[in-house]
Amino acid sequence: MNLNNKGMSLLELLVTIIMVGVVLIFIFQLLMDLKGERDTNNYAYDNQVNRAELIHTVEKDLNKYYLVGVRQIAGNNINIDFVYNRNNAEVTATLAVDEVREGNTTKNYVSYKSVSGETFYWEMKNAVIDPCGEFIYHFETDASGSTMFYFKLTMFVYNRIDHRKNNKESNNPMDDIEISYLNKLNDMFLKGVSSNRFNLTNTNNEPKNIGKCTN
Repeated sequence: MNLNNKGMSLLELLVTIIMVGVVLIFIFQLLMDLKGERDTNNYAYDNQVNRAELIHTVEKDLNKYYLVGVRQIAGNNINIDFVYNRNNAEVTATLAVDEVREGNTTKNYVSYKSVSGETFYWEMKNAVIDPCGEFIYHFETDASGSTMFYFKLTMFVYNRIDHRKNNKESNNPMDDIEISYLNKLNDMFLKGVSSNRFNLTNTNNEPKNIGKCTN
């Protein structure tokens, strides 16, 4: 009488174990990637309110006064003056990145001293602000014949935990700080302002570095 042996050989058992191991490794890696992406977005969401308030505060002055210059202040971080014309006189507002040591913790803040003299602070939670930012400044003539100038400043914000999806090499732009302005070139010289106060100029419409940059 022939018996139908349906048992599993040692080789088959080893192959099965290896295949199950490969599947488990794949699932584990997938879960880690999902967790990392969730953490990255959570860090970004944590700073969305601060980011929105900061941009709104700066743009209040941009919308209220004539911007006649943007100049960099020497230092180890991003530190710039927005120069405005208010009632035939030059006034400035200052935007700066500050790194503050509190015990064993280093925190990154953005400060803004407005045209009215009021100072605001925003902490970038669980994040670090790249001391090397980026700006674009250019002007061009539109269809109506008016010459327009455009300025954009970008400050890059990364996770303090150096996650691969939000660091200098692989940035998540969700929590970057971007301030832009568009106006007529003639408005830079209105109401008695004697000179063009831009020292952050670039007519090639290509991003340039600002702040403490290694390259």
